[in-house]
Amino acid sequence: MLVTATDMKNSFGKYLKSVTNDNEDIIITKNNERVARLVPYITDIDKYFSIRENALDYQYERRKVSYEEFMQIYEKSDSRMEFINGEIFLLASPNIFHQEILGDLYLLFKQYFKEKKCKPYLAPFDVHFKKQNIKDPDVMQPDLIVLCDIDNNVTVKGRYMGTPALTLEILSPSTKT
Repeated sequence: MLVTATDMKNSFGKYLKSVTNDNEDIIITKNNERVARLVPYITDIDKYFSIRENALDYQYERRKVSYEEFMQIYEKSDSRMEFINGEIFLLASPNIFHQEILGDLYLLFKQYFKEKKCKPYLAPFDVHFKKQNIKDPDVMQPDLIVLCDIDNNVTVKGRYMGTPALTLEILSPSTKT
């Protein structure tokens, strides 16, 4: 829905109700230029990936959410997903060749790090990657990681919030580039 900045200012409650009840983005214009978007606060994966009805809806990128919104969605879902630059990506199941490679690599890494401080971990394992000067971390599930700092970077809920010493991703046709 397109509304002018003046209409938004004069009828904010009406548009807030519309965005909340109809799960519809409201595009705010000023001098006939699109300047802002009012979007619903999303805590449900089904709403995030909902099918859009209007052709106009498809000219915008996928809706971005905050890290807090992502975590609310993630904790309610059984789906494997990643959170990158404010967007949610559902992860496909890996194929048998991918799993064979991952299993073989994990066994090699496990043996190599057997008597060492660092430990290998394999997906699904969430890594909350903090980025310099950016508030929200990305959340990814690399195929294999080596962690050397779990003593200082694991939350009460068991979430790893550090930077892996090594991250390994097995490339396949479904890997996002």
